[in-house]
Amino acid sequence: MSDKRLRAKLIEAGYENDDIDLTEREELLALYAEFLVQTQTRVSVSEPPVPAMGDNLPPGDRVSGNPDLDWEMFEFEKMKWADEMRKWEAEERRKDAEQKERDRKWEAEWEDRRAELEERRTAREVEMKLKD
Repeated sequence: MSDKRLRAKLIEAGYENDDIDLTEREELLALYAEFLVQTQTRVSVSEPPVPAMGDNLPPGDRVSGNPDLDWEMFEFEKMKWADEMRKWEAEERRKDAEQKERDRKWEAEWEDRRAELEERRTAREVEMKLKD
């Protein structure tokens, strides 16, 4: 879900427009998750539980039975994983760039040492020729 859509959903849920506009994505996601949890249908303790479609799923994977809420939760999770993936990819790009920089520095240092050794060798050859 884009930042724009996320902000629109939170404003629609009753959050102040000015507050939402100044809020970073991470906090928007947290607010939206809190909103989703608060809006889930509460079942009275005296009512017998009604089996839902996902009763055989682990607790974190269960569906609520409300298709709109389930879709919102799915979209939220998808968005959260997409954010995690982007962060991971950015971290990998950063690490790759750092490795390339280290490699470049090592190559430059190696080339400097090679040139220095070549100069020494040439100086020794000249010195040996002068002695002869």
